[in-house]
Amino acid sequence: MRSNPRLLTIARHASQLAKTYRSFPNPPISPPHATGTTPFACTGFPPLSLPHLSRQASSKSSKHSKSSKSSLSHPPATSSPAPPNESDDPFDFSPLQAGIKKAIARLKAELVNLRATSGFNLAALEGLKVELDKQGTTAPLTDLAQVMRKGGRSVVVLVGEKDHVKPIMSAILAHRELNVTPQVVSGAPLELLIPIPPPTKESRAEAVAAAGRVGEEAAGAIRAARQGARRKLKGLKDGKKVRPDDLRRAEKELEEVVRGGEKEVKTAVEGAKKGLEG
Repeated sequence: MRSNPRLLTIARHASQLAKTYRSFPNPPISPPHATGTTPFACTGFPPLSLPHLSRQASSKSSKHSKSSKSSLSHPPATSSPAPPNESDDPFDFSPLQAGIKKAIARLKAELVNLRATSGFNLAALEGLKVELDKQGTTAPLTDLAQVMRKGGRSVVVLVGEKDHVKPIMSAILAHRELNVTPQVVSGAPLELLIPIPPPTKESRAEAVAAAGRVGEEAAGAIRAARQGARRKLKGLKDGKKVRPDDLRRAEKELEEVVRGGEKEVKTAVEGAKKGLEG
């Protein structure tokens, strides 16, 4: 059997490499990527070429790069809990309480006005129509002047333009329900002073009746706020968003809030009537 010269050459080179390797106390081992050769390359021979492994590595690297870019540009969606809807709380009566508070504040302001003017119809003065020329052109008094109380026995009308002073005075004098005489303030040609006459039995009675009317208006505003709150509870019940026990408790508490507002209205009106009757 003939020996192969190429195999003998390879064997000699391998033996030399082994002797050289053993001569080092700590043989250096260089990683493949540092030397650019494969782990099994031998000196004097060309490095092994593994094209199919290179293609697979390149393909995996490309896929990993695309996956990384995709994950960076499209971060995973995280589900966050939806914020609680305050309107679904059957015990949230803040809209009802705000409506009651607004109605009572308006009531008290109107009652103070009635007591300060002793039955003088300030609303009638503010709603007066003023005839500006012979052609019959009219305008609301509040578009031409500002009406203000001055103390407890007089009202001041601040006119915006000098040409409107006489038409406004004529309109006030012609209004029978007012029954007052405006006067131009000395040194202030745009200011009209209206003295309020002493209260009479009739004016007191009218003031008491007016107090009852503004009280009814406040009670009506509270009833409207109550209806809105009850509609909310009905919606929660129809949508099965509230337990029956909680619904009954909420309805009971709602009525307690309404009764508190109605009681405050009644107390304010009765106190004003006593003061107006003198």
